[in-house]
Amino acid sequence: MQREDRSVGGCIPNVTCPRTVTTYDGAHQTAQEMHFAAGGGPPSQIVAHMYDPMGRLVQRQAVSGTPLGEQFAYTGADQQAVYTNALTSQTRTYSYDALGNQVLACGPAPGACTGYLYDGPNVVAEYSSATLTPVLKATYLFGQEIDAQVARIDPTANTVHFYLRDALPTRQIIDQASAAVNDYEYEAFGKIFTQVTGLPNDILFAGRRLDPLSGLYEFRTRTYDPADGRFLQTDPIYQGVILAACSACWQNPLGCGR
Repeated sequence: MQREDRSVGGCIPNVTCPRTVTTYDGAHQTAQEMHFAAGGGPPSQIVAHMYDPMGRLVQRQAVSGTPLGEQFAYTGADQQAVYTNALTSQTRTYSYDALGNQVLACGPAPGACTGYLYDGPNVVAEYSSATLTPVLKATYLFGQEIDAQVARIDPTANTVHFYLRDALPTRQIIDQASAAVNDYEYEAFGKIFTQVTGLPNDILFAGRRLDPLSGLYEFRTRTYDPADGRFLQTDPIYQGVILAACSACWQNPLGCGR
């Protein structure tokens, strides 16, 4: 089974648009991706995906074209524990509390850990140097829904910024004078299409955090790849019930609400 994705906007379909052809294996997992540059020709990169016996992505390797090497490891509870970029030897590690909340994200620099404090399902405070002398980096205000951030308060700069969103992602961040500081546009499954940023921010698609090294989203029990539109782990609830246990929004992002 194959899927073909084409970039849109500012290009001519089948002529100048970059495209990706994805091939799936018998378990409906991504087996191979062929990336074609604008203008046609042979693939600029072919990427192979490898899985463990539990169906979790453990390695992504370029077999031709632009180099790529990524490795993934998981906890006993099936959450992502480690991400490694094999080309740069950079690593991120992740730790969780007894409820499965991600409370630490460390690396790639030694001792560079961000800590998260929760109120129910939502992160309400973020700390830098979390494993050394924690420093409060930001606090968050939420609406009535999960992952519906309303405001980010920076205690050091004494500033407040507000999140504006559409059906799923953060679309803009504005300051106290209602001036746009950050602006984002996304592809269908959450990959950033264009962005203008004046404020550091990792809360993006569906109100979740984008990891700065891996480019993946932490979705509590699973990790999401916006470039592939799929999760790295299978869905433990729907496993064996639906064909694509790693798919997102049943492959229909327009109909996927919170």
